[in-house]
Amino acid sequence: MSDIIKAIYRGEYNPMENLGDELELLTLDVLNKSEELNKTLNDEQKEKLEEFCEASSKVNSAMETEAFKRGFKLGAAMMQEID
Repeated sequence: MSDIIKAIYRGEYNPMENLGDELELLTLDVLNKSEELNKTLNDEQKEKLEEFCEASSKVNSAMETEAFKRGFKLGAAMMQEID
């Protein structure tokens, strides 16, 4: 059994870890902009923004999961073609 399969089985592999400097910088930028925006909103607006952010996060998570699944299937299909 390969090391990656063992790591996945043991829960030691998380594809969302170590995504790179660019994604980290983009995430920090979004966080900073969110904090700046929150300072300008009243309580009702903050609540609506929070609801929007939660819904958006769910959509993004579902899209990332689907993209991972499709990429995994594509990689498996490519491996089947190797002689």
